[in-house]
Amino acid sequence: MIKGALEVVAEEAVAGWLYSSEIELKGRVVLAFQGAQCIGAGKVSTFRKDLMSAGLGDGHYGFEFPITRVRGGQEAIVVKLEEGDLVLAQPALFRSSGPVAPRRKATPEEVAERLASLKWELAHGTLLQPEYDFLRTLAQQGVFERTLHVRKGNGKTQLADPVSDLEGLFSLYARRDVKVTSRPVERAGILADLQNTALNSPWPVLALQARQPCPFRIRETSHVSTGTAPTADDRYMLQQQTVIVLDARVDLAADLRSDAVTADFAAFGVTAYLPVPDRHS
Repeated sequence: MIKGALEVVAEEAVAGWLYSSEIELKGRVVLAFQGAQCIGAGKVSTFRKDLMSAGLGDGHYGFEFPITRVRGGQEAIVVKLEEGDLVLAQPALFRSSGPVAPRRKATPEEVAERLASLKWELAHGTLLQPEYDFLRTLAQQGVFERTLHVRKGNGKTQLADPVSDLEGLFSLYARRDVKVTSRPVERAGILADLQNTALNSPWPVLALQARQPCPFRIRETSHVSTGTAPTADDRYMLQQQTVIVLDARVDLAADLRSDAVTADFAAFGVTAYLPVPDRHS
């Protein structure tokens, strides 16, 4: 059985991994195609500590090589094993109009260490139970769904301000005071760009909210590199009453089974929130 994944498809490069316990793949050639056109080639040889930790040989089963895209081509990029039938296709995830930053996944060991630290803080009173639940869930699943509290005033009910709510969550995550910046997500590429922004910041986390219900898929635990095949996407609903906090390394996808969802999210009023430094802290 051959296992693998095409994890990064950027403007000028692709990266992923390929492993089999039955045949030796280390040193084998892999080819990138856009439609029928071969646009690059490389070898399965890159060392990946996460693969070795997962028991996949000596870990030298990654690949990363440059590609030259077909000018004006719209076809998806796939990677094929030379002289073989295996094809690795990029998941139907949001894609940036620019280069997608390589996303170093968390290792299982890093997650285990994080959880042990959080458990110690809870036991010694430096974390409250709700704070622990938020940080633990985000570390394990890569996603946390927060219901905005309803506040009553002048006989009317209104939702809590998501910015104020997220300042508390993001500050807890960052272990320092942070502010929140927001940006409307009008198309898929913007969200991919914001993921990259978060990945290049000290705090690889962001949150999403929508004015109108918007079906959405998140691949839980995909922020952790386990060396196993990707799990199925978990269905969520972006809406006004909740914010969904994400580890920026998780895989995101529109719920393409719904005819209402297209690449244009402006009609749903989708907003992304990111932590930024508090200049006064």
